Amino acid sequence: MQTPSRSFPSFASLRAFEAVARLGQVARAAEELNVTPSAVSHRVKDLERHLGVPLFDGGRHGITLTEAGRSLALNLSGLFNRLDTVLRAATPSLPQHRMTLSVHPSFGACWLAPRLGQFFERHPDLLIDVRLTQALTHFGTDDGVDAAIRYGAGGWPGLHALPLLEDRLILACSPAFRDGHLPRTPADLAGLRLIRDSHDSPRDWFEYFGLEFPPMEEIVADDPAFVAIATINQAGVGLLRETLVADALAAGTLVSLFDKACPTRYGYFFVCPLARQAEPKISTFRSWLSSAVASHPRDSFEAARKTAE
Repeated sequence: MQTPSRSFPSFASLRAFEAVARLGQVARAAEELNVTPSAVSHRVKDLERHLGVPLFDGGRHGITLTEAGRSLALNLSGLFNRLDTVLRAATPSLPQHRMTLSVHPSFGACWLAPRLGQFFERHPDLLIDVRLTQALTHFGTDDGVDAAIRYGAGGWPGLHALPLLEDRLILACSPAFRDGHLPRTPADLAGLRLIRDSHDSPRDWFEYFGLEFPPMEEIVADDPAFVAIATINQAGVGLLRETLVADALAAGTLVSLFDKACPTRYGYFFVCPLARQAEPKISTFRSWLSSAVASHPRDSFEAARKTAE
């Protein structure tokens, strides 16, 4: 008995649909595929005619996927990822991958930059363009960002969010500053200079431990990396985000005072659009981040919470 022939849509129409679903815009899909936006639109319409179902809903807020479109996009993403892996194994001379990552400047300078060399040693075929910005990335626009590391409480709709590191506030100073002023108890901080980020309140630290906030001369900056560098260089006592100074604490260029850390509601997350989380370049970088966090002196969200409890 002869097997009935299968009727497949064109590969070009599948590629066009997957690119629009992943990138969120016809124009960006056209740029990636090196064709005109009109050609992309025609190919998507051909696919919809072949399948007999609409794949996109047009609206004032841009292109959105129908239920059938979301299901197809998820499956196609996995198929194309596997195909990409097979082709690259067969042809090692294919061009390198490149990923654009949006990172808060402080996290990028204090945590990511010292570890990026380790990533490139393990994955020399994946190039990372790092955008240091405090602006929140809105995926699906023309900003070209593939993934981001965000600071916040999590819970961003439409995004895959992997918790990386939970932050705690500590009081610390350089060894030379400590030895010169000898603050043995929190009360001994009275009259000293306190350096802090504008978003971090020293009163939260003292109130958490049931202590009275002593009168201190405050130096306020709008960048926690500045606070860390100033503290390392003996400008005063710093109210610091522990994640950002973990390396300095391990190296002994900073010393934590009073062995007390105040938990916060915020932390660092790796985020990307849900439809793109299985892309090889994104999953590769995410896996490396997870392993780098596992070897971090303060470890992960779960470890930080257990310590706080």
